[in-house]
Amino acid sequence: MFILSIFAQFQFSSERVLPSDALRSALAKTFQDEQRFQLGIMDDAAECFENLLMRIHFHISAESREDICTAKHCIPHQKFAMTLFEQCVCNSCGATSDPLPFIQMVHYISTTSLCNQAVRMLECREKPTPDMFGELLRNASNMGDLRNCP
Repeated sequence: MFILSIFAQFQFSSERVLPSDALRSALAKTFQDEQRFQLGIMDDAAECFENLLMRIHFHISAESREDICTAKHCIPHQKFAMTLFEQCVCNSCGATSDPLPFIQMVHYISTTSLCNQAVRMLECREKPTPDMFGELLRNASNMGDLRNCP
């Protein structure tokens, strides 16, 4: 019921910004058993976004597993999913592990790691370059990785 109300608001409202009441109520009801996204309690926005995408996937592509979904009609996977390849590279000898592909809706990287890595990168350069953001994400996601040489 809440979901229909939300989609009706998107379809027929002439407002520039929609009220969040229906969405908050739908999230609270959907995740009531897990005690997540309950009214009056703050939860992580990225987790909320990821859960919304997974719920939409479940309702329109239930026959496809979320980690390998390639259904053309699955909007979350067609528009939001990213295929990542995790691969370890040894800083000492340059050896690399086999790439491990996986699909994610949201990729989490520590804010502290991003900030620390950004400071390091900016100290080494006179001015930022266009490819710096990708390098920053790659370096920040590897911080604290204690795996042995592949």
